[in-house]
Amino acid sequence: MKFPPKNSRGRTILEALLAEPATIYQGIERHGLLSLGQRAIQQLYDQLELDQCLIKIGVVYKLSTAARTRLVPEECTEEAGAPAEPAYRGNWQGPAMTAASARRSGAAFGLDWIRQ
Repeated sequence: MKFPPKNSRGRTILEALLAEPATIYQGIERHGLLSLGQRAIQQLYDQLELDQCLIKIGVVYKLSTAARTRLVPEECTEEAGAPAEPAYRGNWQGPAMTAASARRSGAAFGLDWIRQ
């Protein structure tokens, strides 16, 4: 499948047909390429059909499955977690006295401070 590049007319057409299938005229209303003319728009739709981006059923065009997955990639299903385990230097055993907990308890000042 040849997929149109970003910011191209073909990509604009595919993005307009992403919501639901449409005829050429409904597509023109959605993507707004009125200045091209009917013949040029017909050629764009035909080229997208040859590139296997669009599927034509009667007069209605719809996105192929491959084009839909290229436009809207599936989201990652992995659960977001910590990127890595916390690293400890040396042999760390039991609770550690941090500066914040030492200040709160008064141990930083050599006091047996208890809130009453």
